[in-house]
Amino acid sequence: GSTWGDTTKCKPSAKVSVLQIHGDKDDAVYYKGGNLFGGTISYPGAVKTASIWAGYNGCDAKTEAGTKALDLDSSVAGSETDVIKHTGCPKGGDVELWTIKGGGHLPIPTAAFTSETWSFFKAHPKP
Repeated sequence: GSTWGDTTKCKPSAKVSVLQIHGDKDDAVYYKGGNLFGGTISYPGAVKTASIWAGYNGCDAKTEAGTKALDLDSSVAGSETDVIKHTGCPKGGDVELWTIKGGGHLPIPTAAFTSETWSFFKAHPKP
């Protein structure tokens, strides 16, 4: 997914933890961003989308790599998913980007997909 290219169109009333999972070969919502409706509406790419949410939540602009690659998409060999976390996020406002290298719009989930995403959501409940 993505968010508005025009950040004034989204005004969150509270912090929310965000898990952005995006295949870098997505041909529906481009990883690097794109346009909709004949080019009349632009949307930011996955990295920028995570950065925008980090800004809404009051996180640092800095990121750090996760401790390990994840195996989330059974259509791509190996541990194909890189994790990037924004630093300095307040409680209830963590932002992570999981990039499925070689992944398309919809991953074919592995067992790890379910356990890893559940672990994120369990660790980041909405108060």
